Amino acid sequence: MGQRSRDQSPATRFLASLCCTIVQARLHEENERCLLYLDVSTRKPLIATAEKQLLDRHTSAILDKVGK
Repeated sequence: MGQRSRDQSPATRFLASLCCTIVQARLHEENERCLLYLDVSTRKPLIATAEKQLLDRHTSAILDKVGK
């Protein structure tokens, strides 16, 4: 049986899926918060900011941890 690369292992796939689930949940929470507390005109810029903070700034760190 051949060796699997780390990025193809079941554990790695599980961790990547878990990270995506957590990020999706946080984005949903921020979206709900915007709907409940903020004016409609501020929703789009705030969602973009939340996505940038949760995804863009941490993507390489998440991928590095998942790949280990």
